[in-house]
Amino acid sequence: MAVSQPRQNYAVESEAGVNKQINMELYASYVYHSMAYYFDRDDVALPGFHKFFKKASEEEREHAEKLMKFQNQRGGRIVLQDIRKPEKDEWGDGLAAMQVALALEKNVNQALLDLHKVAADNGDAQAYYFDRDDVALPGFHKFFKKASEEEREHAEKLMKFQNQRGGRIVLQDIRKPEKDEWGDGLAAMQVALALEKNVNQALLDLHKVAADNGDAQMTDFIEGHYLTEQVESIKQISDHITNLKRCGKGLGEYMFDKETLQD
Repeated sequence: MAVSQPRQNYAVESEAGVNKQINMELYASYVYHSMAYYFDRDDVALPGFHKFFKKASEEEREHAEKLMKFQNQRGGRIVLQDIRKPEKDEWGDGLAAMQVALALEKNVNQALLDLHKVAADNGDAQAYYFDRDDVALPGFHKFFKKASEEEREHAEKLMKFQNQRGGRIVLQDIRKPEKDEWGDGLAAMQVALALEKNVNQALLDLHKVAADNGDAQMTDFIEGHYLTEQVESIKQISDHITNLKRCGKGLGEYMFDKETLQD
């Protein structure tokens, strides 16, 4: 791993504490996301609670992104962990959910206080890799951050669909990314292409299940919201891979980042 150039008076304990907090914020966001779509269910039907917890989920994710940005600015390295699934799928009534939320907020706050103490005592997955000082490709950062946001929107549409059809959302643990170092832009795009193809195949399999069961509305939903977008995304990334091979590393990659991805 290349030595970080902007790193100064940044203790190893602080770096580790920031990574711990990033993962804590992402876990809190996941829990609130589960709560939000629980209250959107037909047998719960409390849209105000849905709105409240969805906003809370978005805020926790924003906190994590601010910390990831900070980690890069200080010359630290982001290390993500598996995100545990929420402890439950059923959150009870509004009071019970708020009590869980209060306990969660206290845990997050205590972790922040612990991080503050570490900083005081010491004197102080793809998108944020490209934001690092030893990578410094803002166009790639922008591209993968947008891709991450789009995948989250896809998940939310499916959660909304599940509730509309009377299904029940069951979340699982989120595995950490396979790596923390993504290499150059070409290597990252190749990983992204494989990921998009896997997602597309999963959608095609889901479409077949719906068609085999005569679920016309579900096939229409998948076709209207996902399949065309997936094909367009696969073509776009494939084009990027071809042009990155043409450009080469170094200055060519820098110009591709600037002229293609920063537009």
